[in-house]
Amino acid sequence: MGSDNVCKEVECGKGTCKPSNNSSFFFGCECDPGWKQALSNETDLKFLPCIVPNFSGSDTLRTKLLVSIRNIRNVDTALDLFHQMIAMKPFPSNKDFNLLLSIIAKMKHYTTVISLTKHMYSLGVKPDVYTLNIVINCVCRLNHTVYGFSILGLMFKIGVEPDLVTLTTIVNGFCKEGNVAEAVRLVEHLEDLGYQSDSYTYGAIINGLCKVGDTSAAISYLKKMEHSLDVIAWNTVIDGLCKDGKVWEALDMFSEMTRKGIHHDLVTCTSLIDGLCNFDRWKEAATLLGHMMRKGIMPGVHTFTVLIDNFCKEGMIARARSIMDFMVHFGVEPNVVTYTSLISAHCLLNQMEEAVKVFDLMIQKGSIPTVATYNSLIHGCIVLDGLCRFGKLNDARELFSCLQSKSMKIDVISYNTMIKGLCNVGLLDDAEDLVMKMEENGCPPNMRTYNVFVQGLLRRYDISRNGPFQLRILRSFEGSRTTVPLLERAVPVDQGAFRGGDQEIHVLVQLLFIQVVED
Repeated sequence: MGSDNVCKEVECGKGTCKPSNNSSFFFGCECDPGWKQALSNETDLKFLPCIVPNFSGSDTLRTKLLVSIRNIRNVDTALDLFHQMIAMKPFPSNKDFNLLLSIIAKMKHYTTVISLTKHMYSLGVKPDVYTLNIVINCVCRLNHTVYGFSILGLMFKIGVEPDLVTLTTIVNGFCKEGNVAEAVRLVEHLEDLGYQSDSYTYGAIINGLCKVGDTSAAISYLKKMEHSLDVIAWNTVIDGLCKDGKVWEALDMFSEMTRKGIHHDLVTCTSLIDGLCNFDRWKEAATLLGHMMRKGIMPGVHTFTVLIDNFCKEGMIARARSIMDFMVHFGVEPNVVTYTSLISAHCLLNQMEEAVKVFDLMIQKGSIPTVATYNSLIHGCIVLDGLCRFGKLNDARELFSCLQSKSMKIDVISYNTMIKGLCNVGLLDDAEDLVMKMEENGCPPNMRTYNVFVQGLLRRYDISRNGPFQLRILRSFEGSRTTVPLLERAVPVDQGAFRGGDQEIHVLVQLLFIQVVED
C-alpha cells in the first residue's frame, strides 16, 4: 500500500482518468481539469461499493483504540494500527479513522493518507466531510490543489456537504501555489451557488493577493468583509503595502483600523517600523516604537532586529548597538539574525575586531551561527586582505574550515568569497581546487564563480599561452563587465594578430562580447 501508486494517479497522464477499480475515488479528472467540470461532472457512480454501516464497537475496545491512536509516534506504527482497524468487525467509526488520518497527515506523510483513504473506501467505509477535508489538505500540501476539485466533486456525488473548511483549504492551496485567480473564481462561483464564505476564506485570499503583489485587490476584499475580518487580515494588507514600498498607504490603513476599533498588535507595528525604516523615516519609526510600549505592546526580538538591521544597513552601528542594549535591558535576548546584522555591518566598515567580538558574544550566549554569519566574517577577512591587512586571508580560511567541520551546507557565496580571496593573492591552484570541490559538494559554480576565477588568471597569466586550461573555463561562463576588458587586453580581438594562435579561444572570447553579465 505504498505511495507510488497514489502519485501516479494524482499526477495523471493524458486524457480522462477513469477509476480502474473500487479503490479509486479520483474520477473525471483530466490533465488540466477545471473546477467547473469537477463540479458538474455526471460520471456514472456504479463503481461505488456498497456501504457497510459503521459501528463503534464496545466502549472498552474503543477506549483502547483511541489510546493507541494518540500514542502513535511514527508512520509504521500508524500503518500497523490501520490494518488492525480494518480487520475489526464491525469497523471502527469514521471519527476514529479520521483521528488516525489526521495524525499521519501531521507527520507529513500525505500520499500515505490518500492511499489509506482509498483503501477504506474500497472496503465500504464511506468517507465523511472530515475525512475528505483531510485528503483535500493532503493534495494541497503536495501542490496538487487542482485535484481538490475532484474530491469536491465526489462530495457532491455521494451526498457529503462541503463545509467552509473544504472551501478555505482549496483556496489556501491555490494561493500558496500562486494561483490566486483560480482561488478567487472558486469563491465567486460557490457564492453564486449559495455557499457563504467566512473570514478565514477571505483571509486566505487577501494573503494570497498580497504575496503576488496585488495589494489593491487585497484592499477591495478587506473592505468587502471588514466588519468580520480580524487583525490578521489587516496585518496582511499593511505588511503587503510596506513590502511594496507603499508605506503611506499602510499608515492610512493603520489609522483606518484604529478608527474602526480594531486593535493593532505587535505584527502590525513591526511591519510599519520596517516600512518606515526602509524610507529613512527613523523618527516616525522611533515614535511608533514608543507608542507600542505605552500601549503595553512589548516589542519582541523580531521588532528590535528589524530596527537593528535597518540601522546596520545605513552604517549607523552606534544606534544599532544602543537598540541591542535597550532590548537586553527589557529582557529580550538577541537572536542569530540580530547578531549577524551587527557582524555584517562591522565587516563592511572594516571593523573586524569588533565583528569578532560580536561573534564571540553570540557563541557565549548560545546562538548558533548560520552560513550567513560565516559569510559576513569571511567577506570581511577578504576585504581586509585586499586592503593589505596581512594575515586576514588565513583567518578567512580558518572560518571556512570551521563551516566545513560543522557540517553546514556551504553556499555559493561562501565559495565565491574564498575563491576571490585566493585569486587576489595569486593562490590560483588553491582557487582551482575549490572550484572543483564545489561540484563534488553539491554546490555547482555559477557565473560569478567563473568570472572571479578567470579574472584571477588574467591578472597573472597570458591567456594565449595557456590555451587548454583557459579553453575549459571559457566554455563554461559568460564574461562580466570586469572580465571582458581584461580578456580584451589579453586577446586583441579587434586585430588580425592573435597571440598564441589558438583560434577556438579567439572565437570564444569574441562571443563573450555579445552577451555580458553583471559582476
